Formats: sequence, structure tokens, C-alpha cells
Amino acid sequence: MVRNAGHPSELRRWSRIGNWISYLIVGYVALRKLVEGSGTATLPVTIGLLVVYSVLLGLSYLLTERSRRYFLVYFLLQVVIIEALGLVQPYEDTWALLYIPLGFQIARVYPLRQAWVWGGFFAVLLTGTLIWTTGWISGLGFSFYYIAISIFFVAYDRQYVQSEAAREQSQDLLAELEATHLKLQEYSAEAEEVATIQEHNRLVRELHDSVSQILFSITLSTQATSLLLEKDPGQVPERLDRLQELTSGALSQMRNLIGQWRPG
Repeated sequence: MVRNAGHPSELRRWSRIGNWISYLIVGYVALRKLVEGSGTATLPVTIGLLVVYSVLLGLSYLLTERSRRYFLVYFLLQVVIIEALGLVQPYEDTWALLYIPLGFQIARVYPLRQAWVWGGFFAVLLTGTLIWTTGWISGLGFSFYYIAISIFFVAYDRQYVQSEAAREQSQDLLAELEATHLKLQEYSAEAEEVATIQEHNRLVRELHDSVSQILFSITLSTQATSLLLEKDPGQVPERLDRLQELTSGALSQMRNLIGQWRPG
């Protein structure tokens, strides 16, 4: 089961670290091959294999994103090239470093358990080829050395990828929190505006109800005063005082309600 290795952010992170290390390793191996194999008949074959390996390394992004079905063939082809480089010049051992770029790709494409299986497979091949070409003692010594270097670089690259992924997730979470905060501010402003409108409507209703009630009372008092003016004029002054009190109270209540309604 291949995980989602084609995520653009993972490829960018790998290109900044793993890619530079990979091509530095290829350059170093090529330089050593040129020095050790200068004037030999196998040098053109060695250079040709390194060129093919470099091309495959450069195509890793495209293959990772689009052609996952060819992973197995792609990786095995690189293994064949690396082993061939080890056999072309038997006593030159730097070819084993080429397993490091391959380890970067394996760690990026497969889950951890499968990556370790591939790593064990690489270690067996590397050790067997070094023993075959340099002898038991030298082969074991070289294999332990190169396996340790490979584990260090691949583990560092994997840790870097994970830390970058965590940093990007933190940035995404921060952006989401900021967007949520802005939305909450907008909702708060809208809620405040709605509350203001509701308060204004309440005051309007109270003003309307109060004014209607007071006007009704003033109307009744006016009608009663008019009747008393004909039947009992002596009570008219008292009724007029009562009417003045109602009018003053109505004005005071209206000023109070209008003052609450006024902004600020």
C-alpha cells in the first residue's frame, strides 16, 4: 500500500534537502570513479551508468506524482544500476553511497514499516557486493560504515520532512483561527446591530403605547370637563388642574422615551 507521496509540499521539502544531498553524492561518486578508473576500459560504462542513475533521480518527482504503479520497477532499476557500479570497479567502494538517495525516495513513498523492509534489502545487497568485491573483513567493515551513514541521512531527511509538515499544519491552523476570529467579529457586529434595532423597536412600541394611553386619558378628561362646565362649573378648576397634570406627565414620559431612543 503506497501512501500519498505526491503531495506538492512534501516534494518541495525533499527537493531542498534530499535533492541537494543526492546530487552531491552522485557528483562525489562520479569524481571518485573518474580518479580511480582513469584510463581503464570500464570508465565509459561507469559514467554511462551514473548518467542513467542521475536521470532516474531527476524523474523521481514526476514518477512519484503520476505513475505509482511503476514504483517497484523504478526502484529495482536503480538498485541494478548501483550494484552494477559496484561490480564494474571492484575495489572502489563509494558507489554504496548511491543507496542514500534511493533511501530518501523509499522513505518518502512508503510507510515506515515497508521503508525498513526496503532498507534491509538494500543492506543485504550492499554487504554481499562489498564482501564479493573486497573480501570478508573489508566488506563487512565498509558495509557497516555505509549502512550507518545511510541511516543517519535518511533519518535526518525524514525528521526534516515531518518537522516541516508540522510547521505547515501549525501555519494552516493559525490561518484558520484568524479567519474564524474575523468571522466571529463580523457576527458580533451583526448581532450588536440587530440588538440595537430590536431595542429601538421596543422603545417605539413603548412610546406609541404610552402616548396613546395618555392621549386617551386627556381626551376623556377634556370631555368630562366640558360636561362639568355646563352642569357644575365649580369643579372645572379642579378638572383643569388634573388635565394639566396629565399633560405634564405625558410630556415628561415622552421626553424620557425619546432620550433613551436617541443614539449615544
